[in-house]
Amino acid sequence: MDIERYRRQLTSIVNRKRALVFIGKIKDKRYEVTLASFTGVRTLFRINKQEPITINLEREIDKGELELVFVAKQELVVLKEGTNHLPAGSYRVRVLGEGATGRLSLY
Repeated sequence: MDIERYRRQLTSIVNRKRALVFIGKIKDKRYEVTLASFTGVRTLFRINKQEPITINLEREIDKGELELVFVAKQELVVLKEGTNHLPAGSYRVRVLGEGATGRLSLY
């Protein structure tokens, strides 16, 4: 997915989305999201850490395209499946999708 094409939407504070299903929940120190036919951009949560951040991403995409992006002001960091390391700072954790159906798990 071309993240730069969505830079304006990702760096905005506005959520622009449509989905048949979008369910987020915290379970056993994991943030889990289940979605169906998700298109758009949505903030999942905010994180502000004074020390470096380590976050693990598991995803299962059945259809469409889906990216998880950490947004710090105008900087975009696309998370890859597996372990991700980010510098200390304040981030908005946003999901970007195009007709996406699947599941995400962050821990």
